[in-house]
Amino acid sequence: AERLGDRNAARHYAGRAAAMAPQLAWAAESTLEDLTGRGDWDGALKLVEAQKSTRQIERDAANRRRAVLLTAKAQALIDSDPNAAKTASLEANRLRPDFAPAAVIAAKLLFRQNDVRKGAKILETAWKAEPHPEIAELYTHARPGDAVLDRLNRAKKLQEMKKNHAESSLA
Repeated sequence: AERLGDRNAARHYAGRAAAMAPQLAWAAESTLEDLTGRGDWDGALKLVEAQKSTRQIERDAANRRRAVLLTAKAQALIDSDPNAAKTASLEANRLRPDFAPAAVIAAKLLFRQNDVRKGAKILETAWKAEPHPEIAELYTHARPGDAVLDRLNRAKKLQEMKKNHAESSLA
């Protein structure tokens, strides 16, 4: 169907094939692409779980995919349903503490709920794994209204965690 240019039919057949036999890599990948393109994060998460249970993908790969999908779900829900977004981002962060986008969204939502300590800890863990400019930006501005000296001290704390990393000197 795809060779004939009928994308809708191709998606339909791939979706049916993936539902009937999740071990079919081509069907699962095509369906996953369709689900993520439509923003159906829960459907995509179920598909990844089915791929993992049929051993089509390794556990680590499934966890990476789940973390990315949960982060995308959290991003989509951040304004409309902050509690669901927080749950999704914390789960993504639990799966991959080194994944900066998940850490940033989780910390942002925790900061909004005045849980600065937990949000800062998540950002510090992600920073230690791999420094990222968004982590530094959010970490230094964790508390709105803080004095410049307080923000500078937080930036120095990040720099001390990864002294020889290029991103640390920019923090």
